[in-house]
Amino acid sequence: MNLPANFDPVTGKLKVIPGLSTQSAAPRPAAAPRVSSTATASRPSSTSSTRSYSSSEIDYMYNRWVTPNAPSATHSSRRSTNWWQTIDQGIRRFGDWIDRHIGDVVGWYVLIMCGIGILCLVGWVISVWIDSGFWWALGSAVVAYLAGYIGFYALCLIGYVLQAPLWVIRYIFKNIYTLLATIAIIIGVAVYADSETSYTPTTTTEVQQNFTTYTVTASVLNVRSAPSTSSSVLGVLRKGDKVQPTEVLNGFAVIDYKGQTGYISVKYIE
Repeated sequence: MNLPANFDPVTGKLKVIPGLSTQSAAPRPAAAPRVSSTATASRPSSTSSTRSYSSSEIDYMYNRWVTPNAPSATHSSRRSTNWWQTIDQGIRRFGDWIDRHIGDVVGWYVLIMCGIGILCLVGWVISVWIDSGFWWALGSAVVAYLAGYIGFYALCLIGYVLQAPLWVIRYIFKNIYTLLATIAIIIGVAVYADSETSYTPTTTTEVQQNFTTYTVTASVLNVRSAPSTSSSVLGVLRKGDKVQPTEVLNGFAVIDYKGQTGYISVKYIE
């Protein structure tokens, strides 16, 4: 077999020879014919003795020192990536996927809505033609054209507005740090809202009773101890006296009379 001119069989390395490029000498010819087991290579030494190398030894030295060890390099590069970087790369890829398809989502939305709008307008024009004739259908077609023109730009505007949630999701999945920050914010807001809901401050409300003031119309009005004309009399009220009944029982108004509960007839107050 043919070896590079600067290949040293003893060390298994390529020697630097002036005027010879190591880059052009390193690759092994793909179509080089294999030599028989009697092929030999000479090793320079201080003496005139030579050593013969078999084809298997030459192949071993060539593969060991000339051909790069690609599988080993790939394995080491894979091993250098830890689990944190793997998760981060996955999140970045998902965010990039959303970024690439935002325009597609908006485009499909506008296309589908335009198709539905066109079908509705065409159906309306056809129904007008059937019901009212050609000239009315022609006028409705002009109106449908203007409505479709305005509706198209309205759909485009709505599509751009709908991009905002997608851009928010894309920023959330920008990397693992933005995702963790978003999760922390959501948890914080949920905890704060739960604490605000569970905390109900107790406030003491003072209930004030507003009673209507009435005036006694009788010359002398008995204040009784019970809502009955046969009950004992606690005292009397004069015409023009002011009273504030709290309730009415059996035709008697309940009042506070000198620290006691008294009852007067409602017929004689107004």
